[in-house]
Amino acid sequence: MRATTDPAHHEQLDDAHAAAIFRIARAAIRAQAGGDAPEARRLAAAASRLCQETVGLWASPSLLTDR
Repeated sequence: MRATTDPAHHEQLDDAHAAAIFRIARAAIRAQAGGDAPEARRLAAAASRLCQETVGLWASPSLLTDR
């Protein structure tokens, strides 16, 4: 998304992305504490993938489709 966003809005987008990762990671912690290990693993994996997308290790699925 950052590539298609006006550079003036990058910081705002970065903050929103980081906040989303935080919410997912927090939900993973709560799922683990609540005894739902499969959900905790699923959420932790999702948060990890978003972290990796932030630094360019994963391409957005929308960039991988043929147009």
